[in-house]
Amino acid sequence: MEAVIREVKEEVGLDVELAGAIPQVPGTGSRELLPPRFLNRHFTDPGHEHIAFIYFARAKTDHTVETEAERSRGLHWFTAEELDDPSYEILPRIRHYAKAALKELGDNH
Repeated sequence: MEAVIREVKEEVGLDVELAGAIPQVPGTGSRELLPPRFLNRHFTDPGHEHIAFIYFARAKTDHTVETEAERSRGLHWFTAEELDDPSYEILPRIRHYAKAALKELGDNH
């Protein structure tokens, strides 16, 4: 979970809190983790597969910063209506995740 929070900070300068609750399992002797909302496998190139853990988070601000550590390829805050705008060329799975996040967390804009 710390890696998710750190990656968001490195990519776009946002401090976030992950949504959801860590399961409480008594007597396991292990540390339970926050489960991702979605989990998938996809190819980025032939022969190069990624496994994606999709978490939902709330940002403490909507002010983003492109850091020197890693530059994003553009960032845009979307409304539910904008997610369906074909001019943005949003991949169907990304649109699905974003709509699920807005439904769960609320659209604050």
